[in-house]
Amino acid sequence: MQLQISGDVVVLTQGPDSVRDTLRQAGPAEFVLCPPDGTGSPRPLGSPIEVGEVRLASPALFADCGQTTPVRVTLVDLSTTTDQAFPFQRWAEFCDTTDPDC
Repeated sequence: MQLQISGDVVVLTQGPDSVRDTLRQAGPAEFVLCPPDGTGSPRPLGSPIEVGEVRLASPALFADCGQTTPVRVTLVDLSTTTDQAFPFQRWAEFCDTTDPDC
């Protein structure tokens, strides 16, 4: 699966199929997205997404805030949150697969 982001447009491609969506305004809930103390709101997408066998009913996207190498982008499911430090029960993480640390 590939994830491409250009401005506010997100394209997920798997084989011959692709899903194109637009980033919405940041969601109303803040989460710790840049540990240990950074908060932020994920950017919701408009429709459910399936990444492999993971179905994200209310997908949203956030980046790693420049704290990891290689840079990572995470899709989370806002419909499955908990009170834990990483509150998302379903997510998919993407990074540059040409980097050996990915």
